[in-house]
Amino acid sequence: MFITNETIQKLNQFKKLRYIQISLDGSSPEIHDQIRGKGSFNKALNGIRLLIANKIETRVMFTLQRLNMSDVSNIIDLCIQEGVSGITIERIIPNTIKDYFSKQEIYNIFKYISDRADNEYEKGTKLKILKYRPLWINLDPCRAKFGMNTPIYKDLGGLCSAGLDGVCILPNADILACRRLPIIIGNLKKDSLEKIWVESKLLWEIRNKNNLKGKCYLCEYSSRCGGCRSMAFAYTGDYLAEDPHCWKDLNNKKSNNYL
Repeated sequence: MFITNETIQKLNQFKKLRYIQISLDGSSPEIHDQIRGKGSFNKALNGIRLLIANKIETRVMFTLQRLNMSDVSNIIDLCIQEGVSGITIERIIPNTIKDYFSKQEIYNIFKYISDRADNEYEKGTKLKILKYRPLWINLDPCRAKFGMNTPIYKDLGGLCSAGLDGVCILPNADILACRRLPIIIGNLKKDSLEKIWVESKLLWEIRNKNNLKGKCYLCEYSSRCGGCRSMAFAYTGDYLAEDPHCWKDLNNKKSNNYL
């Protein structure tokens, strides 16, 4: 919301900068500002336009929740209209029972997004609707036709990033495995990042997919998905539990039954 021409001049000095991601939780002020605060939509959109005008690759993060679940198609339309290069649509970690989604609701929304992504790709749309996070692999339309090693398969689905490629550092130097998993695993005032990364029991538990429980342990796609550990913790209090939104009904490791 505070991107200016001066900010962009500074950003252009970082040669390793790949892209900027802007949170946009609605396609209009009426929706976005309910979530992010009055006036935040116009500020965020202005920042997006400035970045794109200055040829800095810009992506949007849309956090799916009750307030904006009916706005998914509109946010994709807006991103296409504005020339955004990519959009990630991720589930909010619920705070109360009223924020919970059912498996059917998540399936319906993800299915629409996946179909829309395929349609936009076929039309040659610039916008990439990214599907490399947990659960997406269950929607792979090429699963039965293509093998695990084909390029089209590799581009879909993805592991929970906790313990694998990043951590969250809070202002007081506390470290979280993920910004959405509220369990402190260390503090940079006491230990080095390397020490925390290598010695954290929580991180090693999450890294080993054999520690997962329920359908996440049984699933043949555990190496390409594994569910969201933060979502499991929010619903059950156990970060190793199965992802509560997974609609796949498993009886064994090779089940292809759903809902």
